[in-house]
Amino acid sequence: MASQTGENQQALHRITDMTRLISILILALHFYYFFYGVFAHWKLSSVFSDRILSNIYRTGLFNGFNRTKLIALGFLLISLMGAKGKKEENLSVKKGFVVIAVGTFLYFISQFLLVVIAI
Repeated sequence: MASQTGENQQALHRITDMTRLISILILALHFYYFFYGVFAHWKLSSVFSDRILSNIYRTGLFNGFNRTKLIALGFLLISLMGAKGKKEENLSVKKGFVVIAVGTFLYFISQFLLVVIAI
């Protein structure tokens, strides 16, 4: 049976940080792509970013509004597998599931809210 060394813990920490960063980057690209009109209006677009965005678009990442959000959520879940949590006395499983359900609902209802607000 192998024991956990400091190097293994550091490597796991770096991997979880990297997957969390990938998740944030994918979500930022999602917002930039789907709100490109707003960024262009605010003059926050450039030829360089447009070229990068068009290359990423050809991969099929932005085929659907929720596809990139699901990919970002998947990377976030992967990063949570390697994270150690702190135990708190006042938390329960029911409360945890309620928080997860409400957060997931708000995360995916944003497309509907965007349509309602835009009208």
